Amino acid sequence: MINPSQHWLANWNTLPSQGWTTGNDPASERAGGPWFRGAYLARLASSLAKHPSFSGMNQVIYHAGTVAEQRPMATAELKQALRGATGGQAQVLRTILHWNGSYAQTNSGATVDPGVAAWQTFKDQLQALALAPLGAAGQLIGGGEPNDEHEFDVNIGQAYALRTLKPGGWRRAAGATFTVLARRFHSTDPASWREHRARFPESALGAEQPPPMPFFDRGTFEQVVELDR
Repeated sequence: MINPSQHWLANWNTLPSQGWTTGNDPASERAGGPWFRGAYLARLASSLAKHPSFSGMNQVIYHAGTVAEQRPMATAELKQALRGATGGQAQVLRTILHWNGSYAQTNSGATVDPGVAAWQTFKDQLQALALAPLGAAGQLIGGGEPNDEHEFDVNIGQAYALRTLKPGGWRRAAGATFTVLARRFHSTDPASWREHRARFPESALGAEQPPPMPFFDRGTFEQVVELDR
């Protein structure tokens, strides 16, 4: 790739060119369009390029691996949906907006921000709302969770919902989210919608079963390269 005006490159399983297929499943989430996780990485890289540093590069890696990728990109839409929202709708939207997107930060009780549960459930409700009119066709592109290696990312159905639903749809999804979370946590107070940090289950290696590992979106191997002129 040659991009002299941009001065940086970023790739997160990004499609290499227009018209490129998504390859073998479970990589279908790459068809997420503007809501694909690579857009968030590009935002981080663009910001770093203005004041490049090694520590800044490490921060890019950290944020890419601990932030729900679409949450920072959805701020404008969430604020727009909040206008006119009432009751449970407004509580859900405010809970998500007040959350910084991190699923790694925990409080003294080892639980994450209420925005984590709110955002994950909200994406499911957006998807259900957007795909319902499509009938059987909607089940082909939606249904199920994102690739389990990208638990806080979006699948095709969720990306479709984020792309196509208007503010009224976001408010309806927020109302449905409130109902689901109030039932799940036995409370209508968003402050109680806390859950434990997501973890990767690990298979047995040798004679001993290792404990679950804290979830990070990839991060298995990172490489930082500085190129001279």
